Amino acid sequence: MLDLSRLSYISSASLRILMILSRKVKSQQGVIAVATMQPVVREIFDISKFTFVLPCFGSVAEALSRPMP
Repeated sequence: MLDLSRLSYISSASLRILMILSRKVKSQQGVIAVATMQPVVREIFDISKFTFVLPCFGSVAEALSRPMP
């Protein structure tokens, strides 16, 4: 789980790295989730459809309490 609360912007290069990392982790039966995104970062995730790639949560506590798919 990645806490993105201090991240104010995410570039397309960073999204690509998250995509590659997500695929690698998924191939080992794992899941990467993100939590506590700033509004600008959330908007970038929404526009790029990354909300369909990585599970997104409003808080760290919520992410840790939910079973991952």
